[in-house]
Amino acid sequence: MVIDAGGLAYSAVLYVVYTVRHEDTIRLISARKANADERKNIVKRTLDLKKRPKLSAEQKARLDVAASMSDEKIDYSDAPALPDAAWVKAAEQLPHTKKQITLRIDADVLEFFKDTGTRYQSRMNAVLRSYVEAHKAHVK
Repeated sequence: MVIDAGGLAYSAVLYVVYTVRHEDTIRLISARKANADERKNIVKRTLDLKKRPKLSAEQKARLDVAASMSDEKIDYSDAPALPDAAWVKAAEQLPHTKKQITLRIDADVLEFFKDTGTRYQSRMNAVLRSYVEAHKAHVK
């Protein structure tokens, strides 16, 4: 599931796009894959949202500079606006409650999803949900 979030952090507007990999792991999304040199510098951190880290004086100063900029001076080229067509199917989604069941799946189908990595059950659920959404109008 891809999530985008916007908000204020010390009076600066932040926009982050990420995926939830596990209960305690998120992956920030970049417009491109990191090259080998960049991968060497990737830092992984565990963040406890109940104990948020304090901003340093330098971080606060950088955010103050960003907050004082007018919209015209902000470079949005890294995050281009979505075309209007992207909003046509937009709708508020409430979380769905999950129910544990036993389900028989063809071996090759199961192997395909397992090969995609952890949380393969969530991907299987997403495929089924998309089928349901596409066929809801036809079922009476």
